Amino acid sequence: MRLENLMKVREQEQIQSALKEHLEIAANIKAEERQFENMFKIIPPDQRNTITFGKYPFNDDGSEEPLEWLEIASMDDKILVCSCHGIDAIPFNDAKQDNDFDSSSLAAWLKNDFVNKAFNDSEKMRIEEGPFILTAQEVESYFPENEDRTISPSPYAAQKGVPLFKNGCSWWWLANPGSMGNTAAYISYSGKIKLAGDFVYLASVAVRPAMVIKKEKNK
Repeated sequence: MRLENLMKVREQEQIQSALKEHLEIAANIKAEERQFENMFKIIPPDQRNTITFGKYPFNDDGSEEPLEWLEIASMDDKILVCSCHGIDAIPFNDAKQDNDFDSSSLAAWLKNDFVNKAFNDSEKMRIEEGPFILTAQEVESYFPENEDRTISPSPYAAQKGVPLFKNGCSWWWLANPGSMGNTAAYISYSGKIKLAGDFVYLASVAVRPAMVIKKEKNK
């Protein structure tokens, strides 16, 4: 019995080690290395589907709901998705004078805290790349119209500090540096790309994750 238990422990350790390696590879592709526009077929806005994948706090009391994702591009058995809501209020970078996304505290939060909280092990194995946030160039490719870029924050994100404007929408971070060393670009509540950006340490801009996942086998 002891030998059987030891073998189970070792098997679980091997699974967790393989899972950790898989996620590290998926999360460490830099923003400037992504070329989805060249490899993925963009799904027309009026043909996009919404899927659920993972769970995350959604309600203002912190209770979880299935995460909703918008399918925006596909390639073979892979699909590029981005969240339908601003899911949380997280600063772009705790280091107030650094606006590089790949080395930011937000990037670290996405690939560690968010992934571990939102997805179970089988879901983690479906993640091919990311999670990350989109660049302005990617937004222009996938969401050519301002109205298609607007999102509402979840009640959870709103109660953590993301403002809700008259149209029911909020700001969300982009991966581009802003015009100053302590600013990062974002999408305004009206869907406009703001390349001058806002201060990286603000927790009033929503996070809208994106990632590449494997399609379900029955799809």
